[in-house]
Amino acid sequence: MRPGVFATLVWERKFGKKLTNNFIILCELLRGAVQDLRHTKLSPPALAAQAGF
Repeated sequence: MRPGVFATLVWERKFGKKLTNNFIILCELLRGAVQDLRHTKLSPPALAAQAGF
């Protein structure tokens, strides 16, 4: 195998890993946001407090 090919494979693996980590973090953030929305919808007092009443 040529050095350039090996370097490309290593770079792709690193990039793929970073991409996967970012995707997992994004999913966690989205899940947290959805749970927050659900909690505010379920509790009117929290909604009122958020609105400033």
